[in-house]
Amino acid sequence: MYESHRDEVHSPRGLLSLLSLLKTNEDSKYIAYTKEALDSCLLCEHCSKHCPKDLKIDLAIRLARTDLSKTQMP
Repeated sequence: MYESHRDEVHSPRGLLSLLSLLKTNEDSKYIAYTKEALDSCLLCEHCSKHCPKDLKIDLAIRLARTDLSKTQMP
């Protein structure tokens, strides 16, 4: 994703940062922005396979998508 968007939000580290911040921020604009970033992930597992800390980034994104789908957007 980073290769096509060229911004930190679309990198594995950026997505994990968004997920961390999502737990403390309930602003609807922020939630919409995070959802948009998460939806751009193809879940190809490339980032998880190459993560030096063996983080399951794809699983975190799947779980976040599930949580966000339960959030009522105005």
